[in-house]
Amino acid sequence: LVYLLFAALAFFLGKQKNIALVFSILAGLWLLLHPLYTRWIYKDKFKKAIIKNNKEIFGKKVSLAVEDKNLIISDTVNTKKQKVSEISSMHEISNHIFIKLKKGSSIIIPKNGLENSKELVGLIHILSKSTKIKLSKELAWKWK
Repeated sequence: LVYLLFAALAFFLGKQKNIALVFSILAGLWLLLHPLYTRWIYKDKFKKAIIKNNKEIFGKKVSLAVEDKNLIISDTVNTKKQKVSEISSMHEISNHIFIKLKKGSSIIIPKNGLENSKELVGLIHILSKSTKIKLSKELAWKWK
């Protein structure tokens, strides 16, 4: 808007068509390039923050089991039981499965890092049918 204001001032008050054209071109470039630049900056900052805040859990093996209406999530340090009744929805995309909990947090399971991803997908479908938890499949969805 500032570039367009300067362009209007140069064109109408200063009778400078060339300067008005330059400011108009700058306004157009700003509208086209600024969203791409900010997307790139935010993506980079979020990526660095995630790596910094979670560096102790990357690369460690985690296991997931379903027993007696509980999800049991185990890593090298902790074991957590999560009641199946606390799951609000499940989402499957081409590379990940997201289990959204009622408390607002999620369990993210990458399919490509698993030895038995087909078994997990089958288990998620069985769990969805038996508990009537909403399961959405968007296998063509891609990160933007």
